[in-house]
Amino acid sequence: MATWNVLSLAKTGYVEAICQELSKYRVNVAGLTETHLTGTGQARCSEGTLLYSGEDSIHRRGVALFLDKKFSHSLMSWQAVSSRILAARLLHKHGHITVLVEYAPT
Repeated sequence: MATWNVLSLAKTGYVEAICQELSKYRVNVAGLTETHLTGTGQARCSEGTLLYSGEDSIHRRGVALFLDKKFSHSLMSWQAVSSRILAARLLHKHGHITVLVEYAPT
């Protein structure tokens, strides 16, 4: 599990590049901040899934949660609370776990 202030994923190819980098270091779950992605949604990459929540029309703020293929199958639900908060509920062998990704500027 990891966190990373990525500063931007809004350009072409950045989502795939971040997924590859996290897989290279064998990170299964990562909270990403300052993604600068617009709207709310899911992006699939070859290594897993990226859930994201950002501003509606401008490339500011934003949080995301990367789940590798193994953990992508454990995803039960997720909620984009705002461009600064994302919550995901995962199923594991001992029950359930809630992962929160939160961002506040320094």
